[in-house]
Formats: sequence, structure tokens, C-alpha cells
Amino acid sequence: GPFNGELISRNTRIRYLDKKTAWENDWKKVADIYSDTNGSIWKKGNKYYYFDIYGFSQSIHKPIYEITDKEVLDYLLNFSKLKDRNIINLPDKIRDFISEGKLIAFNGEVKMTATIHFIEDPYAYSIPKIIFISIAF
Repeated sequence: GPFNGELISRNTRIRYLDKKTAWENDWKKVADIYSDTNGSIWKKGNKYYYFDIYGFSQSIHKPIYEITDKEVLDYLLNFSKLKDRNIINLPDKIRDFISEGKLIAFNGEVKMTATIHFIEDPYAYSIPKIIFISIAF
């Protein structure tokens, strides 16, 4: 298997984004991007944020990004209206926006971290192969 019995660790962090403020300056959801499976746009004060849903599996390493570019904001808000939306790889676009500095990671303050340590079973990946070989022969 790919891990060969290595010690693996996963971290989950709870972050404090900001203190609650007057209603007009508080966090408000603006829109889902096409559907709720593509992330969402939020607003706080006069700033807009992209809340990511893809995560590490798509090499997007932070859950929240400030949108610093008006064209990116318009693109994400109007994504559902694009004729070619079903063939656009949105995670690729998001990674491009991040590398171009148009989406800036918003980290907040870490309040709690839960860490899970485990040893990856090198044989777990072989079981489906063994079953297949047993059935095939």
C-alpha cells in the first residue's frame, strides 16, 4: 500500500472568525456558488469571502478566503449563469485565483485543535485485491 504502516495524523481546528458586531456588519450569506456543493459567498461589512467546500482533496488548503478582486466576486456570484459551467473545473479556477492573489486565506484565531493519530494498515489496500483474486480463480 501507499502508506506501509506509517503513523498518520489528522488535525481538525475550530477557529474564531470575529466577534459578533452590529447586525448590519455581521456575517451574512450572499449566495451558494451554483449549488451548495460548490462553496458559498459570504459578506461581513464591506468585504466578501469565499467559503470553500473542496478542501485538501482538491489541494485547496484553507476553508475561508477573502475575495480581493471584483471580477472574481462577479465570476463566482454569476457562475450558475455560465453556459459552460458544467465543463469548467471550478477547483482549478479557485486554485488559480488563490495563486494570483485574488483569494487570500482568512485564518481567524485557533480556539481548539483535535488531533487523531493512527497507524495506516498496509494490508487494508490489499484486501480488495485478495477478494478479487479469490473470486477470479
